[in-house]
Amino acid sequence: MTNEFITATNFVSRDITGLEVVGKVNELYSSVFNLMLLMLGIVATIVVVILPVFFSIFQRRERRLQEAKLAAENRSQIDEIKRNLKKEIDDEVQSDIKKLKELMGVAEKRLKNETALARAGVFHIQAMFYNTQGTPHFGLESAIDSGDNYIEIEDHGNLQRILRVISTSLDKCNKSHFEKIEDLSARLDAFFERIKKCDNKNVLLDQLQQVKREKKNAVQKNQ
Repeated sequence: MTNEFITATNFVSRDITGLEVVGKVNELYSSVFNLMLLMLGIVATIVVVILPVFFSIFQRRERRLQEAKLAAENRSQIDEIKRNLKKEIDDEVQSDIKKLKELMGVAEKRLKNETALARAGVFHIQAMFYNTQGTPHFGLESAIDSGDNYIEIEDHGNLQRILRVISTSLDKCNKSHFEKIEDLSARLDAFFERIKKCDNKNVLLDQLQQVKREKKNAVQKNQ
């Protein structure tokens, strides 16, 4: 009887210990399974929620970077176009200004020549008039003024004519006429020098030498 009780007790003890082990193992598997479920839930959350948000943020960032890059490239291209356009406009304006200055220079020179020619013509006629009025010394003064204007525009043809007028005036002049105008003789000499400098091809050389001799005789002539 006693042996049977001990045997039964040992069996029950062994059976209880086995049940505890099974329970522990079951709890372990349950814990692992729950942990796996939790991890799967986290992974699913990451895949379903976090990753799309991340990709969306990344795409927006990339899009902003691309837009910023494109905007910078566009600004650079626009600035380059502006610089090229400004340079073309500046070059065209400078070219137009240069042409305008050239035209103004031509017009100014033409006006200057026409004005000088008009003044020369007035003094030329005045010199001839004085010769007819018995005042050849005044005719010499007007002839000098006329000749200076012809020299200014390098009008050698009219210088030949004014030298002939001077020759006519000198033919009618004497010492007394030169005494009436104190510096007339010196003014004639200076005028002859200006003609000589203007006459690069010596077109007027012979005529000028002849007028110089006539002037020398007129200054010494008493009547």
